[in-house]
Amino acid sequence: MKFQNYLKFENLNYDNLPFILKQYYDFKAKYKHFILLFQIGDFYETYFEDAINFSDVTGSLLTRKKFKETGDILMSGIPSKSVNVYIEKLLNRNYNVAVVSQTQEKDDNGKTVRKITNIYTKGCLIELGFLNPNENNYLVSIYKNENYYELAYTDVSVGEIFVTKGNLYEIEAELARLNPVEIIVPNNFESNDTILPYKFEHLDEKFYKDKNNMALSALNSYIEFILGYYSPDFEKIKEYSLDKLLLIDFHTRSNLELLKNSYNNEYKGSVCYAVDNCFTPMGKRLLKSMVSSPVCDINKIKNRLKIITNIKNNPSIMNVLDAKLQNIGDILRLSCRVSNGTITPLEFLTVRMGLKNIVELENINKKLSIKNINEDEILQDFYDILDRTIQDDIELVKEGKYIKEGVNSDLDIFICEYNKEKEKIKEYETKLRETTGIKALKIVKKAGSYTIEVPNTSVNYTGPDFKIIQKNKLITKYTTDTLISLDKRINSTKNKIEEIKANILENLRAYSKEIAPKIREFSKTVAYLDVMLSIAKSAIENDMISPDFKENLNIVNGRHIGAQKIFLNYEPLSIKFDTQGIMLTGANGIGKSMLLKEIGTLVVLAQAGFYVSADKFELKPFKKLFSSLNAKDEIISKKSAHQNQMAQVKRIIDNSDSNSLILLDEIGKNTNYKEGAALFYGIIKYIIEKRESLFIFTTHFPALKNLFANENKLSFYEIVKHEDKRKVIQGVSSLSRGIESAKNEDLPDSIIEFAKCAYNSIN
Repeated sequence: MKFQNYLKFENLNYDNLPFILKQYYDFKAKYKHFILLFQIGDFYETYFEDAINFSDVTGSLLTRKKFKETGDILMSGIPSKSVNVYIEKLLNRNYNVAVVSQTQEKDDNGKTVRKITNIYTKGCLIELGFLNPNENNYLVSIYKNENYYELAYTDVSVGEIFVTKGNLYEIEAELARLNPVEIIVPNNFESNDTILPYKFEHLDEKFYKDKNNMALSALNSYIEFILGYYSPDFEKIKEYSLDKLLLIDFHTRSNLELLKNSYNNEYKGSVCYAVDNCFTPMGKRLLKSMVSSPVCDINKIKNRLKIITNIKNNPSIMNVLDAKLQNIGDILRLSCRVSNGTITPLEFLTVRMGLKNIVELENINKKLSIKNINEDEILQDFYDILDRTIQDDIELVKEGKYIKEGVNSDLDIFICEYNKEKEKIKEYETKLRETTGIKALKIVKKAGSYTIEVPNTSVNYTGPDFKIIQKNKLITKYTTDTLISLDKRINSTKNKIEEIKANILENLRAYSKEIAPKIREFSKTVAYLDVMLSIAKSAIENDMISPDFKENLNIVNGRHIGAQKIFLNYEPLSIKFDTQGIMLTGANGIGKSMLLKEIGTLVVLAQAGFYVSADKFELKPFKKLFSSLNAKDEIISKKSAHQNQMAQVKRIIDNSDSNSLILLDEIGKNTNYKEGAALFYGIIKYIIEKRESLFIFTTHFPALKNLFANENKLSFYEIVKHEDKRKVIQGVSSLSRGIESAKNEDLPDSIIEFAKCAYNSIN
């Protein structure tokens, strides 16, 4: 079925459309770049090109719908009860979605009124069911000024907004840190290759109202446009400076495998995974954020280390946190739903369970000198209200019986009456079976009303008061005056119950809105405690130590935390920076590249304020960290591995300075030996003379030793094996063991023999 064979949306003549398509047209014209889900009875339908995209993403049938006025149009639809499943699929494929639902209202002509009930974009999600509980869901706004870029970002589901500014490289590094699910930019914004992987929304000028901060203005306007009434209350906007963070660009983050491993791009095997013992979803998100956002402020780093040390050295605190944190749900994201009044009874139950241990957690905060989380005991009072109001039983809450007995006397009376009426239904059913002699007779409730169902196989006489409602091949449905009377009384009572419950819930929502900021602050403190406990546990399990802050970088028996957890006999290495730079040599497979990753990982964890895997680790906090470890050929950019490696080096030398640490792995290896060595020499010479950055490079070019014979700012080290142990010593290794490595990977013996024969004849 080809789309071009059917009527297109842009070719519609509005004046000639039937009412239903005019309704659709009005909504679609406003939300052109959204897939519009349009409710017709018990189904949501998509039309025109939306139908093609919807069918492609969800696998639903692509068909056609006939209209007398227009002819056939493309259509794809799904049952309304399962709409969320399909919305999630669309969001995962980066589509925006607008949902148009039927209402009970009628217009002046008696036609059904439809309204936009929900709008979804990946960056404006507040429904927990659509969010990854362990990942932040960042929406970023970028605006280019004449000399700098503005950046504002938020995780709408948490209710925080941050703003900063910087040059292009700094903004690119910030995007790499945040990994946003959606970026909003002006229509005239020109993107470049480094930010292409992200989802963009180009906005009209109407979103840019505040000329003092255009990025923030667009962020607020966009959220209001998408969420409208459901926008959460945001905290005070927080300005931050990028020079307070350790700048780490996209390539370096990927090379160091901070949040995802390089093998299959999964969380397992990453640096963060290796230290993740968090219980709560908000703790896991904060841990990732802290690993992604090392800081330069020594006082902030030392404060975190002090708290971790106090937890690590106090088993009683660890035991309490272990017990209490396990039962706390994602109350940070729920605080957002509290603030916009959309929180459900089941979510109130989660909040109540999270606040249950507030006294014990506050006592721990006092011991650890962390700020008070229960000022004026407001949160404790709120917990008591929830405890008195919301049912304990999750299943009862799911069934809609979420208000406890004793909360409202009228409610209790009506519930009692309702149960009595339901019992009367059962008694009436028994009576009818006895009087008619039809044992298979039963009274059922469907679509809100009770009916009597009798199998058509029954030959017994039902009675004169039985009135037929519906008949099919299997059963006949009846009603009676008695059943109608019972049905009216039970529905009337049910409506009164629902009305009282709704009033109680709305009053609770209204009151809880005032408490939302305090719930949010409590949640953040819980997340912080969770992270600190996680690192304390990792420190004990992996023999980690608190770093020291000195002038030089010094590592004694350093270990890569990820490799240490995978390999039981992982060998530590020691290295000290007595000069500006180190050239590291050694045979294939000896661990040169892993040592670079280890150094980078130790720096990141130390500046995140965490313990590190070493017997001793000293550093002066860096402001920038760079690496180039695994440049590859790329089809999209049409660049070879060597070209990509040179591009990475260009970014590094353009942005590095005396407060930088640079880690380069075998620069020039993807071209011929002579040119590769010459290039590497030029790069090292430039960094020493022009950038003054601290660096460590690996190479298989021993000839570089002679080129730098008189350079006192560069030291040469090699990794060697001595008595089956690795260690770093001064010197230059000419060993490669490339053929030996191939043999160890079980290449055919004939290949190895051919290689050995050719080795001595190659210049």
